[in-house]
Amino acid sequence: MHSKSKHVNAMKPDDDLVVSRHGQHDEVGLVRSIAVKERSSASWKELFRNIQLCDEDGHDVNYFVGRLALQERDASRCKKIASLELSEDEWSWVQKLLSILGFAELAQHSFSSEEGPTLHLALPALHSAWSSRSARIKYIDFHQALDAAIDKISDYYTKSASSDAHIMAML
Repeated sequence: MHSKSKHVNAMKPDDDLVVSRHGQHDEVGLVRSIAVKERSSASWKELFRNIQLCDEDGHDVNYFVGRLALQERDASRCKKIASLELSEDEWSWVQKLLSILGFAELAQHSFSSEEGPTLHLALPALHSAWSSRSARIKYIDFHQALDAAIDKISDYYTKSASSDAHIMAML
């Protein structure tokens, strides 16, 4: 899930925005580039908000990218912006990523409280969230990243088992 795409640099608008692999975009870089474009001017923010309010079929992001491309006077920049549109497969990948991040958010709620210390619940909640997703075929594209997260959590389990300082810090 690591993005190899460059960060958008306003000083270098001719740089390629997104790395491609096997004919597919780097989806994380793609979404990041679109978000930067959307936030780069008040008029684009308003355009995106208006598109979201009117759109019912979920294609508001690609419509927004198309509108940005049409506003570009330079043909090569227009083509680069238009290339930010997501294919159906890329949309599917982004939806799966959002699903995984949604599970992380739910896990985070299980160790958030204003009533007392709950950080000790973080490791079990995150371990459960990542382990259950890593085993599913649906998330095969994310298997390596999820396993890395599980390994990192296991490292913290080991540290907390061998040191009271870690336990005390969580309380």
